[in-house]
Amino acid sequence: MTRKDYSIHISNVSQHFALKGQPPVHALSNVNIAIADGEFVSLVGPSGCGKTSLLNMVAGLSEPTAGTVRLWNKKVEEARRLIGYMFVQDGLLPWRTTLHNVTVGLELQGATKADRLAKARQLLASVGLAGFENAYKWQLSAGMRQRAAIARTLATDPKLILLDEPFSALDPQTRVMLQLQFLNLWERRGASVLMVTHDIDEAILLSDRVIVLSERPGQVVADISIEFERPRDLKTLRYTPEFSRYAFTIAKHMHTNDESRGVES
Repeated sequence: MTRKDYSIHISNVSQHFALKGQPPVHALSNVNIAIADGEFVSLVGPSGCGKTSLLNMVAGLSEPTAGTVRLWNKKVEEARRLIGYMFVQDGLLPWRTTLHNVTVGLELQGATKADRLAKARQLLASVGLAGFENAYKWQLSAGMRQRAAIARTLATDPKLILLDEPFSALDPQTRVMLQLQFLNLWERRGASVLMVTHDIDEAILLSDRVIVLSERPGQVVADISIEFERPRDLKTLRYTPEFSRYAFTIAKHMHTNDESRGVES
């Protein structure tokens, strides 16, 4: 695979945060990650290991203290229009209807009113929100708000989708349903995905690769290929012996890392 086949190149990235009156926090250290076009990669690791910091650098919301982040061999700021970012919280604007929340990115891109409304309606229907176009945030359940956030993220047809624990606040049943909806939509588009999650099961179910980061300062301690075929049956996959082996391997890397740093499990 040549360099041009990669959507993300994270090279020797470290990041320090300055805190007033305290020593700087060393969040990440010498991280190297390459993600191919169309690949779904998850980052797992303990809280505070720099997963979201890494995601924010890929999004261009912060810069590394050392090293480089390149998207399609360009500077991040040159490729921002190709990124869709879905945060932990849905981030819906309370003064806008569901329909007009989905159109935000399209408005910024200069799409015509007719085009953006048509596309927003189509996406809302694809995530099961047909009939809720004129509802406001406070009139939607948590799962419905996350569906709207998925539609908004996909509305601009991003080539790279960044996900920061997008399903973590949902109940288990709703979570599986939205994971499946997102996978179905993603598989039709072929965008690259980089997702942060604390849930090992979720990382295995959705990803082509799972990258394990160490305790702070975050370093890559494992890069594990998930060989399940697509499309995937999320409701039965977790009960297979192969799934258990992946879960054990990832947990073992995380536990070994804890022991090496003197952390009790």
